[in-house]
Amino acid sequence: IAYQASQALAADEKLHLKLVSSLVSRSIHALSYIMYIADGSDATSCDYNICEAISQAMSSGSQVVPRARVTQLMDERAIDKLRAQVQGLMRNGYFRGFVDEEGREIQIAETESVAYIGRAWHCEVQDGKAGDPYSRIIAVTSRLNYAVIQITQKDDSKAGPTQDQMQVVSVRPLSELDRVIVHPRIRQFIALSWWTEGTSSSSDSRPERESLIFESADRRRGFREMIQLVPQLNSKRTRKTSSGEKAEKRLAGLPEMALAPEVIGKLQDAVKGERTSPIVSITFIKGESAIPGLGSSIDVLVLTKASAGIVKISSFLRLIATVAWPDGPEAPEAVCDSDSDEDVPMKASPVKDFDDHNLSVEHARGGPWKLNELQGVWFLADSHPRVNLQFSGQPLKLAFFTDAERQRWRQQLAAVLAALGAGEGELASSQGWSVVPTDKTNIAEVKKAAQAALKESQGMKNGQNGSQPLALSS
Repeated sequence: IAYQASQALAADEKLHLKLVSSLVSRSIHALSYIMYIADGSDATSCDYNICEAISQAMSSGSQVVPRARVTQLMDERAIDKLRAQVQGLMRNGYFRGFVDEEGREIQIAETESVAYIGRAWHCEVQDGKAGDPYSRIIAVTSRLNYAVIQITQKDDSKAGPTQDQMQVVSVRPLSELDRVIVHPRIRQFIALSWWTEGTSSSSDSRPERESLIFESADRRRGFREMIQLVPQLNSKRTRKTSSGEKAEKRLAGLPEMALAPEVIGKLQDAVKGERTSPIVSITFIKGESAIPGLGSSIDVLVLTKASAGIVKISSFLRLIATVAWPDGPEAPEAVCDSDSDEDVPMKASPVKDFDDHNLSVEHARGGPWKLNELQGVWFLADSHPRVNLQFSGQPLKLAFFTDAERQRWRQQLAAVLAALGAGEGELASSQGWSVVPTDKTNIAEVKKAAQAALKESQGMKNGQNGSQPLALSS
């Protein structure tokens, strides 16, 4: 979890920040699973040793251990602990009573185990209409049965929720999946499209599509890898293409389709300032209000080359449910989960396809905000991955689900601000930016400290332009 100080990383352009952040996140994910495996007996349990090592690193100061990363490890550990509870639900018959596409009851083998577990915001789509999103547990068994589980009562104890506090919402074989929808710049999102042609009437109430928004991009990566383990299907199964012809379903794994660019175009149009600007990233953050289910609510943070905006999750899900899901092209595997530091703008399309549906994109907290009016950014060094932004006369507070998502968004924001400072584009800013560690929260005090640090680094040159602070609170 420990790595070099943030200011050292920022000073070295050769270091790939997003790659480093991704490696840290994968290490946390692997460490959490090792802790779960080793927790089988007192002789192998390593929780105390790991906690002691982290405590010593934080106390000695020889390595920087961000508290938000420690919280991320604790959250990952809590999710892995749910494996035992989900395993118990299977053993006690709570996975029974669910049917497949032909109306037959899904059989759970005695040796079946939980192969994957994660937490995601789950939304069902039926007849082209999106339901309400709920924070739920997503599990995949060793025989590739997909289960959605709701925690009916929040439990604050260290042991986590019991089986009585969990309800199995649905169980379906992953072999019934038709295709999945992904996008290279929406790393927490994946959508599932199920086979509906020729299904039994007894299973008509099941959703035809589902949207999943994972709190952690690494958990979504693991879920996506489980989907690719789906075995070969019957070659007689066919589906209709957009041209009306029938084509055999691909036998090796499931096809992954790129999210329709019309959705990106609609979001891009919603957060534009004076003019439309290409989208750099779409990230899911914690909302200000709570809804029934586990955890807080969720919003959609959209960053373009000139502005930023926060869209209500209900609007985003309506767009996903309304657009016709294309038969192609397939999404390149390497691009969809790339940790490259290169962030090219998203490809957008005109929004005319949505005109007949009277869809409007609602903003969650006002906005959009112009980035050339941004005065300061604080990446708070506390136990939760939070960011404060100061625009002209208006503060904005963001809370990310994991520090990994915050670090990725930080790098994307830095790239956009660097382009504005370099005079690229019509909305270029005349101000430069500097990164300073600070415990100040007043923008005037931070700007004063940033200007002093800049003058000192450049030998007190006369006539130096002031710089805006990209602050790191300690």
